[in-house]
Amino acid sequence: MIGKNRREVKRNPIFYPGLLILAAFFCLMSAIDARSWDDLDSGEHEIYGREREEKLPIRLFFVQKEKWADHDAFHVFWLYAYKDYPRYKSNRLFPFYYQLSSKIDNRYLFLSPLYSRETDGSEQSQSLLWLYYWGNSAESVKNYKTLLPVFTCNATAESSFFLSPLYAHSLTAGTRFRSILWLLYWGSNDATDSGYSALLPAYYYAAQGDDNRLIITPLFFYYRRGAQAYRRTTFGLPILPILWISDAPQESRFLLFPLYYSSTTAEGTTRVSPIYYDIKSEHSHFQMLIPLYLDYDKRNYSFHLNITGVSLSEEKTNALPLMPQINSEQVIIDWDLGWFYNLFRVSSRSTIDLKESPPAADAITPPAPADAADPQLPQVTHKRERTRAASTSFFGTYFLFGLSAYERADHYRHFRLLPLSWLTWNTLSDSGVQTIIPVYVHYKDDTMQYLVLFPVYGIQQKQAGDCTTEISAWLLIGYWNEFDCATKTSEQTVLWPLINRYRAPDHGGFRIFPFFWKKWQMVGEQETQTHFSPVHYTTVAGENFSTISWLFYKSRTDSENTFGVWGLFHIMRSQDGLDKTTYVLPFYLSQTEYDVAKAAGTSQTTTDQRRRETLFTFAALLWVYRDLRPNDESFSMQISLIHLSFTENNRSHFYSWLFYASQTPSASNQGVPLLFNRRVYRDASYENIYIFPYYHSREKLSYAGGGDETVTWLFPLYYDRSTENSKNRFLLWYYYERQPNYRYDLIPLIAGRTDDQAGKRYSWHALLHTIWHKHDQQEVNFRLLYGLLFQYSDSLNAFSWHIALVAGSKSYTQENARHHRLLPLWWYTREGTDTTLYLPFVLTMFENRSEGRRLFRAVLLGILYYQNTDLDNYDQTLGVMLGALYYHNKYPERHFDSYGSLYGLLWHYETEDNYKRFSALTFIYIRTETEKGVRHRVLGIPL
Repeated sequence: MIGKNRREVKRNPIFYPGLLILAAFFCLMSAIDARSWDDLDSGEHEIYGREREEKLPIRLFFVQKEKWADHDAFHVFWLYAYKDYPRYKSNRLFPFYYQLSSKIDNRYLFLSPLYSRETDGSEQSQSLLWLYYWGNSAESVKNYKTLLPVFTCNATAESSFFLSPLYAHSLTAGTRFRSILWLLYWGSNDATDSGYSALLPAYYYAAQGDDNRLIITPLFFYYRRGAQAYRRTTFGLPILPILWISDAPQESRFLLFPLYYSSTTAEGTTRVSPIYYDIKSEHSHFQMLIPLYLDYDKRNYSFHLNITGVSLSEEKTNALPLMPQINSEQVIIDWDLGWFYNLFRVSSRSTIDLKESPPAADAITPPAPADAADPQLPQVTHKRERTRAASTSFFGTYFLFGLSAYERADHYRHFRLLPLSWLTWNTLSDSGVQTIIPVYVHYKDDTMQYLVLFPVYGIQQKQAGDCTTEISAWLLIGYWNEFDCATKTSEQTVLWPLINRYRAPDHGGFRIFPFFWKKWQMVGEQETQTHFSPVHYTTVAGENFSTISWLFYKSRTDSENTFGVWGLFHIMRSQDGLDKTTYVLPFYLSQTEYDVAKAAGTSQTTTDQRRRETLFTFAALLWVYRDLRPNDESFSMQISLIHLSFTENNRSHFYSWLFYASQTPSASNQGVPLLFNRRVYRDASYENIYIFPYYHSREKLSYAGGGDETVTWLFPLYYDRSTENSKNRFLLWYYYERQPNYRYDLIPLIAGRTDDQAGKRYSWHALLHTIWHKHDQQEVNFRLLYGLLFQYSDSLNAFSWHIALVAGSKSYTQENARHHRLLPLWWYTREGTDTTLYLPFVLTMFENRSEGRRLFRAVLLGILYYQNTDLDNYDQTLGVMLGALYYHNKYPERHFDSYGSLYGLLWHYETEDNYKRFSALTFIYIRTETEKGVRHRVLGIPL
């Protein structure tokens, strides 16, 4: 049987070794999966006694054969066995293999030291050398692979998981997680609109919606940006020389020179470090991690370049260079190959029709372009008429970083030479386009002209009324000239991207790469400018400006002027002259003046002048702060290496290494650290004085009748605490406590006593409680050496006496119980008719329960003799010398008895209703008695 042990196997010790080995082997082999197949034994029952005699024609100890209706089994020892049962077949050759197959379904199991396989419905699992595991489930569309200890992975239609010491990832619907070396982590969750990345222990970044958090250590920098109420910036600077932060509702900037720069404004965000750049605006996003990757997104354009030089750009392509798509009607093969951002790139799609006609519903049919006014006429657009995704046949080549490109998409053709737009035409009609790709391309009609003489000249013109939109290029990137009639924008470029200038009615700018950039735009009626170079960054808005360079910084706003030299000098002045800050290494001084308007309880309003001053010096480590307020509400503070003082309203505090003092409306305090202290409450409720080693205090107790409490110390000789109702005193080596009807005396380490007259309890002890006595109204106790040497108690719930754990007894006459012990010889307990006897020195136990109907006996831990009998249920296990000398087992079913010795090898006798069987030397002689008579067998031969 599969899920249950046969009763005769469980009770006959001869099968224990084989069963244990087989169970250990099966558990090891089935570790890959813990499924239960017990249902295959449904309808089976244990057979023994007379039924075994009828259904097992051969029972020769190490050889058994079972043969009856739909049941065929045979085994030799535990090494070889097979079964053919109604619901399954199994066979084994230990330790080489074990095989089981179900007859009612497709379940199958094969186990061996080298290979295992299991099939259960739609699930399959296999292993090789118990190191490599793989499997799948058609029902859950799941498969997994594991190679210990290298990796493990599983995947379904909605998720995938991979784990190894070097790399891990988990991908589910809307949730992504990845890790490299368990140090670099990144992931996202679409459901919560969140993402995160971390490089332990140096970096952590998380974002959820508009809430962003960043932590950098060990410098320690914490930054959170989200709703205005939750904006927070925290930084620590233990070593580095320069730190600068600007945080406002509309913009914030952070500079940790030369490690990190961050800027957040209404126009976008910028994050820059020596190896990482992240620049985001409304229409574009640029990211670069030197030398690993570069990413750039701008509206419908994207670009990615990794460390190998392989690049992906423009369209969202597959990560692999070759990606087939297959359905019932077509096979579509796409591939892209690029090297260093379109220095050279080829893109292609091929489609193979599996059926000639009609096309199936799931076949891919390219949609017609929705935005084409007349697909038969050539057009000049920023977007091609037909992309690869909408084509059945596609081929494109891209040269010199996309400077020139040609695409063949079905019957459409696309050509571009930067900065010209795409020229698109349809080959199904004579469109008038003249081409010698890529040397010569020409087209002209009433409103448009497109001409390319590669690589010398290219021009694109489009007539719009009296205005002509034109783009021209000379010598590829030698010179570009552009004009847009719609936006009135003109742009010139020399040696793109080195020199560029553009101008429109509301914005403009120029650059000389990599030395200088300038941008300007009109915001309302005001012009704002941005200047940037490797050594400075400047923004200008009307009369306001801000400049940051490697050496100095300077800014002006409507409210203040600021100028500074990094780490040496800083000056800030408000425009109204009321707020001033000056820092000259190592001094820092700040002063603020403003008016405080307060209601006087009438309709009139009075104005009071208020001033704040702060002085801080690194050299002397002195910090002085004053907040001068009207009506005696001023606050001042001083901090240095040797003192701390602050005053507020009617409170003053002063602390130093030599003296401290404080004054408040409720108390005064003065002292010399560790030597002297004097504290007095002004309402006379408490006072103390401390002059080392003397201390004295007086306190009025708040509870009713408490009176005064006085405490006096003369450390370490004398202590006294006194109230009207109690006294505690310690003098030299003697302590006592006195209360009404209560006395306590103690000489530490020697003796002590407690006299509780109210509770009528008395106790005394000596020599660290090694001698102890206690008596009260209920009991008397006495102990020597914590009870190990001698103990006496007259309590009903404890032993009455013992000497050195040798003897003790106690009788509970009202419960008809008795306990007695003579350790380590015995422990005896009797409660009613139930008795228990323990003999620890021979590892023996005897129990008698239910007036002798339930017995348990174990001599020498059950090795010498073991008995567990339940006569009411006709259940017993009894063995002498683990059953080797004699055993007698009873079974509740059919009152079956089994006797024998030497595990049944020497002799065995079993009985049940109308059945008796006796065997001598296992199979030498067998006598069987039933209602049909007596049958004898010698060496298995009937007589």
